[in-house]
Amino acid sequence: MGRDSWDTKNGKNRNGSQKRSEKIETCFCLERGIMADNIEIKYIAISKLKPAEYNPRKASDIEVKNLTESIKKFGLVDPIIVNSAPERKNIIVGGHFRLRVAKQLGYKEVPVVYINIPDIEKEKELNLRLNKNLGSFDYDLLANFDEDLLKEVGFEQEELEDIFQLDDSQGQGKGKQLKSIFEICVECKNEKEQEKIYNKLLQEGYKCRLLTL
Repeated sequence: MGRDSWDTKNGKNRNGSQKRSEKIETCFCLERGIMADNIEIKYIAISKLKPAEYNPRKASDIEVKNLTESIKKFGLVDPIIVNSAPERKNIIVGGHFRLRVAKQLGYKEVPVVYINIPDIEKEKELNLRLNKNLGSFDYDLLANFDEDLLKEVGFEQEELEDIFQLDDSQGQGKGKQLKSIFEICVECKNEKEQEKIYNKLLQEGYKCRLLTL
């Protein structure tokens, strides 16, 4: 059975009728110890949602620009994760960045998935896991995508060079030239040391990217 197409900005379907919620009939585990038989997506007024005061995630100007373009093009397709526990009612667990951009774009309501986590320490853990467990890209598979598309969605020039193994020294108009890439992996004691070494290598002209394993 097909589904109506929804306007996620206004919470309405194509014929204008209001959509208040949508049930997904499945078992879905968001994180350890959190289970729901019927995950329900509700459209909630932004004014009712409360950012978590401890949320450590931040976004650069380019990340804000990329997410803004994505939401403009496709709508807010990834629901905000919100706590439904009475003592933590409407506290955002995951999706602060998406909410911020949606608010800037003039959204009044956003899709929300409620989960019941009375324990604030578990809430914090889920927040960290949602922010951290994002996976990584397979560069061999990314090389099958159009380079212009990767630029449009936010891949930096250095990333594109790694993906397509481009050698800019060959000049323009000569096609894509393969180059040899020699890499080392340095194991650091902590994040502070990692940042220090990273900045030092950048100053010395090396191309670097931060990895957390």
